[in-house]
Amino acid sequence: MAYETRNQPRKDYKAMNEGGSPMYSSGADMSSQTSNLDSDDDTITEAVLEASVQDDTDLLHKSANDRDAEVRGLRDELEKAKTRRYVRDREREIAALREELSRLGDDDSSRVKHTSRRDRSRTKKAPVVREATDPVLVALKKDLSFTMRSAFASGSLRNLHTQWKAYFLFCEVFNFQSLPTDTNIVCLFIQFLSRSMRSTDSIRNYVSGVKTLHLLSDIPFVVRQYEVSLALRGIARLHPHLPLRAAPMTPLILLDIYRVLDMESPAHTSFWCLFLFAFFLLVRKSNLVSDSVRSFDPRKQLLRRDILADENLLLVVLKWSKTNQFGRKLVRSPLISIPGSPLCPVQAFHNMCSLNPSKADRAAFQLSENGKSRPITYPVFHSFLRKVLAEAGHDPAPFSSHSFRRGGATWAFSCQVPGETIQALGDWSSDAYKCYLEFSLEDKLSVCRHIRDSIVIVQACN
Repeated sequence: MAYETRNQPRKDYKAMNEGGSPMYSSGADMSSQTSNLDSDDDTITEAVLEASVQDDTDLLHKSANDRDAEVRGLRDELEKAKTRRYVRDREREIAALREELSRLGDDDSSRVKHTSRRDRSRTKKAPVVREATDPVLVALKKDLSFTMRSAFASGSLRNLHTQWKAYFLFCEVFNFQSLPTDTNIVCLFIQFLSRSMRSTDSIRNYVSGVKTLHLLSDIPFVVRQYEVSLALRGIARLHPHLPLRAAPMTPLILLDIYRVLDMESPAHTSFWCLFLFAFFLLVRKSNLVSDSVRSFDPRKQLLRRDILADENLLLVVLKWSKTNQFGRKLVRSPLISIPGSPLCPVQAFHNMCSLNPSKADRAAFQLSENGKSRPITYPVFHSFLRKVLAEAGHDPAPFSSHSFRRGGATWAFSCQVPGETIQALGDWSSDAYKCYLEFSLEDKLSVCRHIRDSIVIVQACN
């Protein structure tokens, strides 16, 4: 190539002349040599230009991905530089704060050194802080955690866990911030719940669970209550809901159940006594039976020693109830005998005790299996009730353990028992007992007759 020719070693023309070889033999040779040099220079220039153009072409044909990678690399370097600068600034601030604290500590120590012995003797010693591994402190923390959990009833805790799980799932699905929440998220949560819940009371309980979650997390629950109320009222108007209530138990239905029971069976006598106690005492099912054998609590459920028996009288002592969760009072309810009636609670209790003897500190209502006694639980109570109702010719679907409480209150009201007495006997803390009362068609007709008779008397007087 021209470039290689140019870089060859220079010829020693002087030596050539001395050896008898003239540099140029003639004018024609000199002209030929000159034209060859010009040709070499043109070739070198073209090669340089071609290399320059090739470099520009390579630069222009760089892929977009390479340029994007370079941009990203520059951005990363910029972010790293900013981070390093931020860290250096924070380190300077921390060092300045440490220096200031150290200076203040030196000033305090110098003042302490100059205090008199009398002043130092009056100085109180700093309290001893126990380490986290101290067994006493660990036990206190464990007890405190248990105490704070005990502030909620077991049923309330289960409800809260269900409400929190639903709320967190809602926030995760729609990518909302769960804590802290705001008015818009709470209202959307209400609308979300309304798709599967028809009762605004149930939805309101879920909103209350979200509020409790914030309070336990020490996070302010800041929502516009008026907008939340509007959402709940709108759902109640758009989706009218009639709550399902258990059908009330009546003495006639109890007699039908009695006819299908075997009063020689220990199990049947226990269930029959349980039915009559639930009807005449107007108590909640949690006072009589537990949800499971393991969850039986002698402080809540009825024991044999809590029933003081006489020949014609029973005195039942209730230590705990939904409205008396801290045991601040004892509710004493009497039961009297009904001679000659299978609905006599006193006779039913004596029959149960004779066929199912038990210790005083055991559950009042028990079943015996293989020589072992166990408390009657709510699932067993509920299933047996539906079984005997079907055998007695009644549809068991509308009945539950709550039917006894509602039926007893309705029967007492139909017997002209004052509402305040029904409220006290059923241990209602408010007028909620009125929701349990079932007014029959005969009761409504009696009201119409009273109005008619009063109008007739007024007309006769005029």
